[in-house]
Parts: sequence; C-alpha cells; structure tokens
Amino acid sequence: MMNQFISYLTRMRSTAGVEIYLLENDKIVIRYAKIKRKRNIVTFEEGEYNFQCIADLLNRINGSLPIALCLSGKGIIHRSFPSVKNFSAIDYGQKIIPTATTDDFFIQLTTIREITFVSMARRDTIKMIISDFENAGLEIHTLTLGPFALIPVWSYLHLNKSDTFQLDAHLFEMTEDKPTGYILKSPLTERSDNIRFANEEMSECMVTAYATGLCLIAGISFPTIELNSFGISKENIDQRSIFKKVLPTVLGIFLLALLANTYFYSYYSLKMNEVNTDSLGLLKAEENRLINELENDQNLINNITRPLDSKYGSLVRLSDLLAASQPSSITLEEMTIFPRDKKESRRTRKSSYDFTLVRISGNCENGIELNTWINIIRQFNFCKKVEISEYTEENNSSRFTLNLKVE
Repeated sequence: MMNQFISYLTRMRSTAGVEIYLLENDKIVIRYAKIKRKRNIVTFEEGEYNFQCIADLLNRINGSLPIALCLSGKGIIHRSFPSVKNFSAIDYGQKIIPTATTDDFFIQLTTIREITFVSMARRDTIKMIISDFENAGLEIHTLTLGPFALIPVWSYLHLNKSDTFQLDAHLFEMTEDKPTGYILKSPLTERSDNIRFANEEMSECMVTAYATGLCLIAGISFPTIELNSFGISKENIDQRSIFKKVLPTVLGIFLLALLANTYFYSYYSLKMNEVNTDSLGLLKAEENRLINELENDQNLINNITRPLDSKYGSLVRLSDLLAASQPSSITLEEMTIFPRDKKESRRTRKSSYDFTLVRISGNCENGIELNTWINIIRQFNFCKKVEISEYTEENNSSRFTLNLKVE
C-alpha cells in the first residue's frame, strides 16, 4: 500500500522529450515532444523539430516541466561490438579510445541480443549542455546518448522487413527486425515524413524525442548516463515530486488550523471581556510576575554564560588565565565560578548566585608560591579583589581557599 502511495506521489503528469543534435561551429538543432499522462494513458500533446537554440525551446515549454534529454551529433561517439561477458563500460570504452577513463568520458551501453552499442561523450560536453539548460531554468531528469531510448519501445514502430531503417538522421542496420548497427547522418531540416508511433501520428523528426519522454513518464527502463555528479538523481527528483504534490495538502491543513485558531482566539477573547475587573487585575498581576521571572531567568543565563564580547572576555578566558598562571606546586581541588548565595536564596526562596565571586580550593607545598600566584591573579583585568578565606597547614602541605572578586 505504501509503495503504491509513493508511486502515485512520484508519478509525472507531463514531460518533454528533447533531442539535441550538436553540429559544427557550435550550432545545434533541437526537436521536442510534449507528453501528457492521465492515469495510465500517455498521449502526444505537441512538438517542434527545427529550433536553433535553447531559448526557442524555453518559449514553448514550462521551466518546471521534467525533461528527458537525448544527445546526438558532434562529440558523441557510437560503436557496436559483439557482447563480451563480464566486460564493464570502461572495457568497451577503451576498445574505442585506449586511453579513455571514466574521469574524462561518460560511457553508455545498450545491449541488443548479442550486440552491445557503446556511446561515449566527454564530460566537458555534457557539463556544457546541462549548464545551458540550468541557466535557462529548465530541469533535466535524465540524459541518454543517441537514439537508444527507442530500443525498449521498438515494437511501436511497426516496421516492414528491411536491411536498413532510417529515422530522421538515425540510420539503423537491421537483422531480423532488430538493430545490429547504427550510423548518424545529417538531421532533416526541410523535409520529413509522418510516421505512426505508439498509436500517435507525428513527424519522424520528433519520434526519438517522443520515445525518450515516453520512457521517462511511463517508467520504462532505457539506456542513460549517470548524472549524480551534477546533482541530478532519481532520489532527488522523487523527493521534489513528493514535496510538490504534498505541499498543497499541507498548506490546506495549515490554513484550516489557522482559521480554527483564529476562531477560538476570538471566542475566548469575547469570554474574557465578560470577566470582572478584579479577575482581570489578578491575571495582569500573574502576567507581570511571569514576565519578571522570565527577565530574571534571562539575566541569570546571560551572567552564567558571560558572552565573549563582554568587557573582560568569556568564562573560558577567565578559566584559561587562572590555569596558565597556576604554579606546579599548587594542586587545585575545586574551582566554583559564581557559587550559590545561600543567604539570598533563603531570603527569596529562589536560587540565587553571586556573579562577582570565583571560589578556588586546593593544596600548596610552598606558601611563598601561593602568595606569588595571588599577586599574579591581582594583575588580571577581570580581578577586582582576591583574598584567602581559609588556610590550614597539614604535614608538609597547606590547604587553602581563595575568594576572587571579578568584574
């Protein structure tokens, strides 16, 4: 049940399949197909196939529309090899470029029967494309190299038996109605034939873009490259989708709670107006008492914490200076900073502290060094007064208690 609910929250209502051909001299040709989903029915809504820049695309689609991107053309390498068991993507990639590494290239594998199609693109090329889309405010959900999003939905093409099949710029070599080879031609710019794909009539130039978007919106697995290094992942996308769908409900609940709170506040305000003056006086007195307690507690916190920007620094600084100046012949047993004022606490029946006192207890082997230490402490700028409150001698050492008045 929970899995079904999560699936509902992450389900897309619409998407755009976008195919980009990278041409010479940094020129591009863009095809796009907008796809809409209602329950389990996916329909082709609209499309174009001769855009020359991303700005043209932005004029046609909403910036929040999820995009399934397909790249072909300059900088994208495609090769096919007999499949090799246990071969990784980099193993295939190094058959094309022996020095290739995953730090420099994205490598995409598409396996059809016993043939593996290897698609490679430099990371810098992909980074540039993604950056252009992000700067335009467009959200890429997935990216595939070449027209291989067609493979999972190949049966929707309803092809006649032939050794080759060309769709826009994509030329496939066929064996038993399945692609076994692939060559990229020049994209069509003026003439294109209509084709029936997935029960939809459209220009052949939009079929690859439509197939890419169809796989994304229908949850069909198809070859893609990992974009985690660009912050694009299925987990992040699902979280944003859940947030967008849950947000209206949460806001609705919040508004209802706000209205209910407003109603009860008004109701009890009217009731309070009916209370006599004496009762209001008692409430006011109680309010003042609570405010005073709050102020006292706040003052207590401020005094205890003693902020770093205070006149003589923080308590940490005070403690560090005392420890650094302590002679080796003196052993401290206790240092109480701001001890409890017992007399004042009894008088007010509340915990009260002396924020001007630091009490230090310990043992010393040499009274002269104790006096020397006291003189050093007197030089500190936070020290107002220091005196010995207790001093007893036992065997070869003496116990002492110092009262240090601080500012």
